[in-house]
Amino acid sequence: MHIATDFTWHSRIEGRMTSDMEERWLKGLYQHPRKQGSFLRNSPLNYYRPKALKLMEEIFDGTLERKKQESVYVGLKRERGTIDVKGKIRHPFQITSRRAQSQITKVNDYLLVMGLGIVNEFYSLDGTPVEDLFTKRMLRAFATKWKPRSRDAAARICSMHEQSGEAII
Repeated sequence: MHIATDFTWHSRIEGRMTSDMEERWLKGLYQHPRKQGSFLRNSPLNYYRPKALKLMEEIFDGTLERKKQESVYVGLKRERGTIDVKGKIRHPFQITSRRAQSQITKVNDYLLVMGLGIVNEFYSLDGTPVEDLFTKRMLRAFATKWKPRSRDAAARICSMHEQSGEAII
């Protein structure tokens, strides 16, 4: 979302990019570490504290992408681009429920905090169509379907409720 809105904003402000630049932007949509980095940089929950710095390090050294791949796909271990064909087969059941819950909670926290911020006009995005996707109904669904929250997200949500005078979730 953030990469796409950046692309749209730059195109509106600076005009059409060269085909080489457009191709690089589009390729970026398929590079998971780039999307993960954009997610972290644009998150209202990112305060550059040790946890966020650790997550940033995991994004840029490829650890987060490897964790994601291991939690979704069955496969063999990879080391520096080569596949260990004699190694044990990994499968998603090997990841802990705590690690899976942590990853889901990060994304859900982001959606709740960003969405509440947009609905209550604490935050805005450059792309109005994206802002229109955040509705009170959608936020209630995110809040009720996934209960775990980080302390930072819970505090931010509470603060927005107090400031807006309206409890959305």
